[in-house]
Amino acid sequence: ADYTPISIASIPRLLEQKKLPVDVAIIKCTPPHKGFISLGIGVEHTHDFMRSASVVIAEVNSHMPWTEGKSKILASEVDWWVRHDEPMPTTEKLWPDLVKVMTKGDPQKNVEEKMARNVINLVDDGATIKFGWSPLTFSIFPFLKERKNLGLHTDVMTDALVYLMEEGVINNSLKTVDRGRTVVSQAYGGRELYEFLDRNPAVEFHPSSYVNDPQVMARIDNLVSIVGALKVDLTGQIATDSIAHNFYGSVWSDVDSIRGARYSKGGKPIVILRSMSLQGRSNIVFALPPGTGVAITRSDVRHWR
Repeated sequence: ADYTPISIASIPRLLEQKKLPVDVAIIKCTPPHKGFISLGIGVEHTHDFMRSASVVIAEVNSHMPWTEGKSKILASEVDWWVRHDEPMPTTEKLWPDLVKVMTKGDPQKNVEEKMARNVINLVDDGATIKFGWSPLTFSIFPFLKERKNLGLHTDVMTDALVYLMEEGVINNSLKTVDRGRTVVSQAYGGRELYEFLDRNPAVEFHPSSYVNDPQVMARIDNLVSIVGALKVDLTGQIATDSIAHNFYGSVWSDVDSIRGARYSKGGKPIVILRSMSLQGRSNIVFALPPGTGVAITRSDVRHWR
């Protein structure tokens, strides 16, 4: 398999320049309604791949929620249709190992709670939050209920974030971009999440190239971007997706999120990591192990806490 080290927001450029050729695009969607379909819980780069593909095949699922935002597509843009009705995938089905980590007795759970408390102390009322995809960032969700009038501009919508919206903690009332609306590019969770998203104008799905565009994020005042890391060296070089020659992640949005918050008025880029690994080794090292990819450069790190 190929591995292309590129930020998720830059993928459309690869497609436009034909450096990433696409013959067939297979998409998942709702049944057509008044000449349109909705991409439901996964917009991401679907529009870009459809524009680049010669043939578009749609897998239609009546269980897919009809979502708002940039998720609608003309039904006439689809060449072939396949009907496949099945319940939406849950987090337990997609990432069973992640669920085990989140629900089982984690020996460092108290450590994560203390880390989450440190992060919450940096989040002011009225801030807009962007999260990286990491169990470390997920540990912060329960503590957000101590804040009010938060905004949400992030990659993935989850059950915990729905709870915060229903409780009024996240209401997007003070956002300077997309005010009044939560902005995401995909969603995964349980049945309650999918029911909440169905035809809900308070949640808009946008392409990943918009959600993770540093220039868009820079226009959002008081943006707090929170990403999880694996290791950091004493010069500030941060590894978020690999250690030595072992990969634990892939193309994602960490560096764009950090830079977007850096240029946001009142913004705060935050990287969190355990000081010790589960094996008892330090994650703060003199130099990163040979072969480790530097995802966030030392010039993007402001200060230590």
